Amino acid sequence: MLTDNNFEKRPTPPLSLRMAGLFPNPLAALYMMLGDIVTLLLFVYIGQADHELIDAENPVRGLLLASLPFIITWLVTSTVLGAYRVSAEDLRWRVAFWRLLNAWLVAAPLGIVLRAVWLDRAVIPTAFVLAALGFGGLMLLIWRAAYILVWRSRHQGRQQVG
Repeated sequence: MLTDNNFEKRPTPPLSLRMAGLFPNPLAALYMMLGDIVTLLLFVYIGQADHELIDAENPVRGLLLASLPFIITWLVTSTVLGAYRVSAEDLRWRVAFWRLLNAWLVAAPLGIVLRAVWLDRAVIPTAFVLAALGFGGLMLLIWRAAYILVWRSRHQGRQQVG
């Protein structure tokens, strides 16, 4: 007969240990996330400025409303797909590129649809989808390449000193 006494009660590991699988280097991942958010805000701002869609009354509010769907879907998708893993292995060019591409190809369409719902848009123009996929992805790629270069230079410097 099974009773509660037959089962070993294991304590739940702290959140920091549970998150270690998603974020092996949490501070580096946080920097990467902040850079991603700034990059996505810049992407949306450039699009708004190019199409003269900046909200004259409250430009910050307009930027945040248009950016938030992309930021939300990007942060969730890139976390789940491992785009915030930061180690020498994870930041090899090929690995980092494919993780970024995979995450963006999932997050961007989701962000576009969420943005359309959020802003109550019935139609999503094909040109917008292509521009978001292309330019948004390119901007994230440039930011991530810069991040990887800085991370590698700092990481290699520490290995040589120690």
